[in-house]
Amino acid sequence: MLRMECLSIPQVETIGDAYLVASGLPTRNGDRHAFEIASFSLQILEFVELYEIPEYPQTQLRIRVGIHTGL
Repeated sequence: MLRMECLSIPQVETIGDAYLVASGLPTRNGDRHAFEIASFSLQILEFVELYEIPEYPQTQLRIRVGIHTGL
C-alpha cells in the first residue's frame, strides 16, 4: 500500500492518466521535498512491479516517473 500521507505528499491534480503530486504543500518542509518525492517515486515503482492485474495475470503494468525539484 502506498502511503502518501506518511511523506506529506498531497495529490495536486489528475490529468488524463497522469497523476501529479507535490511535496512541501500546503506546509513547507524545508529541504525534504526532493527526498520525499524520490522516496514516493521508488514506492510507486515497487508497487507497480509487484501488482498483478487479476484479468490479465501475464501483463505487467508500465509507468513513467518524472521528478522536478524546482531548482
